[in-house]
Amino acid sequence: MPVDVVKKSTKKGTTLLERKEAAKKPRGPLTVQERRERNLRLAKKLQEERLRASFGRARDADTKKKQWWEDLRDECEEGKEIAPTRKKVSRAEDNLAKLTKKQDQQSASLMARALQYRL
Repeated sequence: MPVDVVKKSTKKGTTLLERKEAAKKPRGPLTVQERRERNLRLAKKLQEERLRASFGRARDADTKKKQWWEDLRDECEEGKEIAPTRKKVSRAEDNLAKLTKKQDQQSASLMARALQYRL
């Protein structure tokens, strides 16, 4: 009896390695359809790799931007204003006061002459 005999274990009487090898499909030459499918799959993979390479490396893990984003998120959680908001101010009263104010005599004549020359 040879010494290299593989021990039979498990209930079925075969080892895991033997079952794995038995489950493998025998490889033969590919048919035209199988080659076409393989080539399409490889072409799609290559196209995606080229597209990703054209954009450059991923910068998601850059520490400077990551730190900035973390600080901003912390400020938002604390309730601080990110940017100051504008207050609505009505200037209607100021504008009415300017319009109803009596014009100076000199400025009124100057405006009249300017309008006369313009027309």
